[in-house]
Amino acid sequence: MKIYFLLSLCLIQIAFYCGCQPAGETINNDAGKHDADVDADVDSEDGNFDFQDNLDIEDGDTNSDIQDGASDYTDITDGDIDIEPDGDGAVTDPTPLTDGAATPSPSFHRAFKTIDKASLSQIFTNNGYQPPPGTYFLIGKITAGVNSPWIHWYSYNDTAFTYSYSNYWPASTIKLTAAIGALELLHQYNLTAAANVEFTDDDGYYNGTVQALISDALRISSNTAYNRLMEIAGFEAINEQLLVESNGYSQMILQRRYTHPYPDSDLRDSPPINYTEGTNSGTIPARTSTLYYPSCPDESNCITLFELLDVMRRVMLHAQLPPVELFQLNSNDINEVQLALFDSPTAMSAGAQAALGSNLEIYNKTGHVYNYDRLDHGYIVQTSSDQQYLVAASLPYNSTSDADISELVENGINTVKNHLPSHPPLQITRGNQITVQLKDEGLESGTGYRKMKLDFEVENSDELEIWVDGWQLPQPAPTTIPNRYELEYSFSLSGIREMVVIAFSNNQPTAYRILTVSIP
Repeated sequence: MKIYFLLSLCLIQIAFYCGCQPAGETINNDAGKHDADVDADVDSEDGNFDFQDNLDIEDGDTNSDIQDGASDYTDITDGDIDIEPDGDGAVTDPTPLTDGAATPSPSFHRAFKTIDKASLSQIFTNNGYQPPPGTYFLIGKITAGVNSPWIHWYSYNDTAFTYSYSNYWPASTIKLTAAIGALELLHQYNLTAAANVEFTDDDGYYNGTVQALISDALRISSNTAYNRLMEIAGFEAINEQLLVESNGYSQMILQRRYTHPYPDSDLRDSPPINYTEGTNSGTIPARTSTLYYPSCPDESNCITLFELLDVMRRVMLHAQLPPVELFQLNSNDINEVQLALFDSPTAMSAGAQAALGSNLEIYNKTGHVYNYDRLDHGYIVQTSSDQQYLVAASLPYNSTSDADISELVENGINTVKNHLPSHPPLQITRGNQITVQLKDEGLESGTGYRKMKLDFEVENSDELEIWVDGWQLPQPAPTTIPNRYELEYSFSLSGIREMVVIAFSNNQPTAYRILTVSIP
């Protein structure tokens, strides 16, 4: 699937809850990489999505679809349990819960609905800081999660999800992804970055290690080295095996060659590549592709900051991630890539130092194209405190300088480092199993909202926190059945929703689940 954008559910809890959405958003669940239409138009002047509303809220109503302050939820009052206690009050033979998860939504779609897209803009304004016009910005604060790091993500408005085509040019930031693609292809041949490769392409003859190409692409941003990494990876392997939804990359497409010795030079043709590593030698056969991506025309490289930065996340947090999230790289190759990123020049260092002080390490890749854009994205860690951040920024080239990126990073880190998040962290499902049962109890009298009974079961927990589309629900109440919790909630909006459930024991997270649910 190619572009997914969703409507955010706003649940404002004071004494009541209400459901609302930003005006002008829709999602195309049928879009794919090969579709002819670009699924989301973005106003390049203000970075806002230009969508048509697909819910029944009148234009301009961005506050609520609830009238007269009617409550959007109902607390459990009698705690219905369809089983009988024994003589001493203990519950026996509880009815097993039926998990109500729907078909999982694409990860890009989940992220769009879940992460914080409001706080940066609001806090920047409150602090008297205004990013330059044309700014696209994403920052994530990394902390310990459930058997994996989790990240509280903050997007400057919706810009982390803006499709780059016709809005900004990703330039050399994509060279890290090209390096990963080449290493994953080598893995299929039981090779590492230490392998020597020999081939002739439009840039000429090459005989050397893949490690040298990665170093040149990341440390000095060599366009020829980037081309050759893409040729090693292969056009279709990059776009149909690496940059796919199952890996979390439904939007990214890489197809632009960065040098053109001949008018027809492109990346669709990879030459035969001879390889040698120890006793392992052979030839990667020539490959060609006729695939075309209408959503990313003009042989462009197309990204979103969210997916671009996720590649950096998997590289830099490799040692902490569960196997399902790992790129197919051995530890030596990961170390080499990380060292090359550490040596890469950055525009973020002054801003990071102003926000965090000393003892910083920055692993990053920049991109600059005169008349187009300047970008930087990377991983920042303060080794003395273990504060960790992922940051990506794109600014117009001609009207800004690297100092503007530095100032943006400083304000971004200062905003999130002490911010108490209202949205859930993102990670993959880990820890003890969480079962979620949803029971439709019909329409609520007076409001017409959909009343749902939510039952949860998870072992070794004493508290649950629940979010739907990034907004926190009331805390479920424990029942007399061990490990069970329940909540009655009246939803003002129906359809596909993204739920995050986190279980705690003694204030420590013990289980995390992200799931898609359907509200009738």
